Parts: sequence; structure tokens; C-alpha cells
Amino acid sequence: MTKRSIARLLAGPTAVALLGLGIATVAASPARAAGGEPLHCEKVTTTGDPGVAPLAGLLGIALEGANTPAGLTCSPAPDGAPQVNFCAERNFSGLLAIGYLPNGRTRS
Repeated sequence: MTKRSIARLLAGPTAVALLGLGIATVAASPARAAGGEPLHCEKVTTTGDPGVAPLAGLLGIALEGANTPAGLTCSPAPDGAPQVNFCAERNFSGLLAIGYLPNGRTRS
């Protein structure tokens, strides 16, 4: 199962039912990198986005504030590469990343 299909599963109501039954679980182990881990995320938004809070809740992540930058469905990217659109201070298996936007970047 790919990260994208897991993210889609977790975003749907089926995930709540499956997690309630103990059928599906996702281990959230944040990876931290000094200065932020360079990533390419399919969607860069904020923690106030309606799609972020339910996913964070399922992963057991406490969110602080609604204006913190967040990345969804992220993969590693070489530092300084043009595809870097997010820097993670906390990365939860690429499903959700909390961090900041690199200089000169805007939300996608």
C-alpha cells in the first residue's frame, strides 16, 4: 500500500470504523532534522485545513494553532532541489508533516 492510498484511507470515514475495530493502525514516528527536513509535499496548507485535523487526530498528533504550515503526502527531496516545497520539523511517515515553508515558497 502506498503513502497516497494510506492517506486517502485515513481521510475517509472507513478509517474511523477500521481503527475503532483495531483492524488498521498507523505508527506515527516523527523524524526530526536540524533546520528542517527538505520534502516535496503534494499539498502544502496549514493546520487549520479541514483535512489536516482529522488525519492528525488519527495519528495521535496534537496540533497547536490553525496557522502552522503543514504538508500532506510528502516524500524526501534533496536539500536545495527545486522540488522542495516544505521543510519538516516533524514528519509522520510522509502522511503529514508539520514545519515551515522554505524561503520564497508559497502554499500549493
